[in-house]
Amino acid sequence: MKKTLIILSVLALIASSCGQTKKQTEAENEVSKETVDERHLIKETGVDIFLLGEKISLNAGNYILKKETMFGEEGIEVPFYVVSENEQKILHIIPAYNYKTNQYTDKIGEIIIFSEKFKTAESIGIGSTIENFVNTYPDFKIWYTYISEMYVIETKQYNFQFFLDYEDLIDKAGLSYNSDMTRLRLSDFKKNSKIKGIRIFETINVEEEQTTTQVNFSGNWSWVENNDNQGFSIELNQKGNEITGTHIAIAQGGLRIDTNDDEETSITGTVSGDGTAVVKITSGYSGETSKATIKFIDKNTIQWSVAQSDNEYYFPDKAVLKKITNEKTHDKNASR
Repeated sequence: MKKTLIILSVLALIASSCGQTKKQTEAENEVSKETVDERHLIKETGVDIFLLGEKISLNAGNYILKKETMFGEEGIEVPFYVVSENEQKILHIIPAYNYKTNQYTDKIGEIIIFSEKFKTAESIGIGSTIENFVNTYPDFKIWYTYISEMYVIETKQYNFQFFLDYEDLIDKAGLSYNSDMTRLRLSDFKKNSKIKGIRIFETINVEEEQTTTQVNFSGNWSWVENNDNQGFSIELNQKGNEITGTHIAIAQGGLRIDTNDDEETSITGTVSGDGTAVVKITSGYSGETSKATIKFIDKNTIQWSVAQSDNEYYFPDKAVLKKITNEKTHDKNASR
């Protein structure tokens, strides 16, 4: 759930809405000088009457809002609102998430734009080409994250994310995705690749939403899918934004045990401001080191994800772990 879950759900929304906008002409390759009217201007606070942090109202003038539900990671339901005008879907609204109550609120948390009507002050919007974007914003950056399968082009000028299409990649098999954020080049995409979605979102201050003591990975964590054939648990210690730990993984009914002797540290990394730890984990079985992310869901739940790797290891690629409430530290029997 949380931010990553929302982002993953955003991708589903974009995929379902592709093709709803009209095809634009090749003239888009030149930067447009036309003035964008205030109603259709994309701002960091939102668009038209839809502003981040404001209450979601079904009484929205000429707009029609319809509440729907999608399923994100782990089958968790995520509410969202389809916004239409003149029987055309133009954007989606995702409610803000309250990290203290672990509930979605009635306030606007994210806005996903699908209509070419909305543009930045420089006339960049849905259907604008990648070349148009680069010419308009020379400080552009293109990146990909395997965590949510997003291809993003962005500029420091705005706190937006402009989504590109995976199908526009030239060499889909040749890129290396071994980091939670992989930088890409303009040349990695076909000419005239177009923006297919725009995401306006609030920058979450975890220290405001969750106190520092709440965003704390320290403790013993056990995989929710532990059974007689497989097991995984980790013991973490967080000091400031530094994190260290040990792990024990059991696979193939006990034929493979992946752990380090004498409780030697096998996990090291740092915690970022959004409540995510980026770590390196060394397999006790092969001695090879892989990258992983650990996301803080709540005080009793974390989410584990290993970056794509050819290394040999026997801990799970993806897992949801729950905090062990007793005082025991994990050992080889704790994972079973």
